[in-house]
Amino acid sequence: MVRLTEGSIHRCIRIRAHHLLCLLGFRGWGYSKQFVDNMQRIAQKFYDPATLLEVVVGCDAICDFCPYNKAGECCRGEGSSQKVDQQDLEVMAKLGLKPETRLSSDEARARIKESFSVQDLSCICGDCEWLNLGYCTEGLNRLKSGESHPISPYPSYLSNHMGYTERIPIS
Repeated sequence: MVRLTEGSIHRCIRIRAHHLLCLLGFRGWGYSKQFVDNMQRIAQKFYDPATLLEVVVGCDAICDFCPYNKAGECCRGEGSSQKVDQQDLEVMAKLGLKPETRLSSDEARARIKESFSVQDLSCICGDCEWLNLGYCTEGLNRLKSGESHPISPYPSYLSNHMGYTERIPIS
């Protein structure tokens, strides 16, 4: 996976497997200012080659500020915890990973680029409300074409399309 040399990897982030796909589509929207701030920090690290990821099934660093995280379980609705765990397992299978695998963010992005298609996003993430925005598809297409991820040019506001009406600029 990752060859650790002194000073080469300077941070490790626990990340649930399906969140690797969410990071491709992140554009500064989320459930709260704290969630968005946290997601922004993680997204920036995801595109930093010095970042080491530990890919997991279950709650991770992104979930830390999610309002649906209750004692380390996704409580969004009936069966949601099992559903997102299953998404994690499907993503891991596509990437050829096992739970708690550590790899560089560069290797994770390379595996996604090689292993995922837009159709895979629809199959794995089909009922996710964020997928309908098209940002995940756009992010995957950008990754596949070698374009950089546009984290900073996008406005950092809370999502207004799903009932989150407060618009908070993120600095």
